Amino acid sequence: MVSNDRQKWRDEFAARLRAALKQNALPEHGSGAYLRRLTGVSGKAASKWLNGESVPGDDKIANIAQALRVPIEWLRYGVGEVPDVLKVDQPIFSQPEVFGLNDALQQPAYVDLPVICEVACSSSNTRNKSVSRVIESSDTSMKFSRAKLDRAGIFPEQVALATVNGNAMAPTLTDGSSVAIDRNYNAITDGKIYALDHGGMLRIKRLYKLPLNKLRLVSDNADEYPEEAVSLDKEEGLTILGRIFWWEVFD
Repeated sequence: MVSNDRQKWRDEFAARLRAALKQNALPEHGSGAYLRRLTGVSGKAASKWLNGESVPGDDKIANIAQALRVPIEWLRYGVGEVPDVLKVDQPIFSQPEVFGLNDALQQPAYVDLPVICEVACSSSNTRNKSVSRVIESSDTSMKFSRAKLDRAGIFPEQVALATVNGNAMAPTLTDGSSVAIDRNYNAITDGKIYALDHGGMLRIKRLYKLPLNKLRLVSDNADEYPEEAVSLDKEEGLTILGRIFWWEVFD
């Protein structure tokens, strides 16, 4: 049986965690998914943290605190001042919070997200020949469903959009379709689709880990685009922009 003091600590941790998640505009139904993606635990484990049934280890608490922008010791034990963004007139209670229709109505249905694109530019190193760079457009944004982000447990500030160019990933991703990139997810999960900056080219590939700090870059249209093995060393010029978690499909 769990002692009253230990259960009180669990309940109070859960209350602080829920408050920090809510302050970061993540509704209750998306909290478990966000924690699962952030820490790599099961949905059941994340639910136990939110319900006061258990408390994550120190390394996971540190990751959560950094992502939610609250002090680690405050999140872990309630030590120190309550972060300014969480200060309220009444104390935080451990009872589960209820998000109703009014809460949903306070959030816009769509958010404006930045667009990542490949642009041509000149370089003195190439005698004014045109080279390409992958940048976040300063004058272009696209609207995206907040509900889709909530279901994925992803904050809007972590996301950028891009447009597929070519048929290397057909039939999964078709030419001209939009994709959403979770820029906070750079760890490699074999077989998942990622957006890459490869020497100034915006590329979209399935990634697989290889020994010696290398990756397999795999296209779904393997007949026309054979797989590649590239190094993650700086000389290769490969940067992982993030994992693609949503895409549109044209018929």
